Amino acid sequence: VAIGSHNKGNKMERNKHGGEIWVPWGEKEKANHIIPSLIFSFIITFALFLEEVVRPLVSFSPNWAVVLPGDSVTLSCNLDPVEPANHTYTWYKNGAIINKHQQSFEIQSASWVDRGHYQCQTNYSAKSDSLELEVSYDTVILQVPPRINEGDPLALRCHDRPGFDIQSTLFYKDNEAIEIPVTDSVLHLGKANRNMTGIYKCKGFYHGKMYWSSKRFISVTGNYTEIAIIIALLGFHIFHVLYIYIYCLRIRDPIPLYIYIYIYKYKVSQKALQGNIKIKKVYLDTHVLCVSK
Repeated sequence: VAIGSHNKGNKMERNKHGGEIWVPWGEKEKANHIIPSLIFSFIITFALFLEEVVRPLVSFSPNWAVVLPGDSVTLSCNLDPVEPANHTYTWYKNGAIINKHQQSFEIQSASWVDRGHYQCQTNYSAKSDSLELEVSYDTVILQVPPRINEGDPLALRCHDRPGFDIQSTLFYKDNEAIEIPVTDSVLHLGKANRNMTGIYKCKGFYHGKMYWSSKRFISVTGNYTEIAIIIALLGFHIFHVLYIYIYCLRIRDPIPLYIYIYIYKYKVSQKALQGNIKIKKVYLDTHVLCVSK
């Protein structure tokens, strides 16, 4: 967020001959000029904050990133915590609008044309991040969730095409067998953590023949967090210095935030915080960035 823009500290007046000249501003005039513009900037910033916080998430049910031809999958546009009653929905596939306008829709029998990156948006929200659906024609596939965050329950499935009924399913991580009991070709690994990141595959037997799935890289990421910046309590302006409060808001997950102060694109300070921080002497052309770690 840019706190402000550079101000030359001058004003324009007309001389006795009708010409225009630039004369220095006094500090009182500067304050009278800058405060309304800062209030306007705050309103715009807060409006952008509202738009960014309300960002939907696309989800699949069943929660697999890859399916076989003929499988069914339901796509949903989840907007939390706003109730969906008065929302209209727009769906995108590979960046183009598709003819779907409800919160959820079902692909009853997946085929090659259904693969792609899906996004959704409501009339009150920003566009969601994309979620990729793959359709594989392999005999055996390893099904994994499309999005895996720390703390989420993690399950993998060794899935075979119709007409096959693989037995003695075994899963591997980084070429080492996972010695955990498998139920109906599904491996339950418990809550996901960073140590579960790796390359996975599975195998099974059908009529004495071994079938392997393709390898899939699973990445367990940090908790999903949306971060917004609110600039509040805009103070007075003296020699291009603002006295303000800067709030970095955590949405959904209580993880640490860090605030970075940029002046003319150079990082000059960094401080951990638990939710907000009061910063004095923040110059115009300062950029503020909240990040999670």
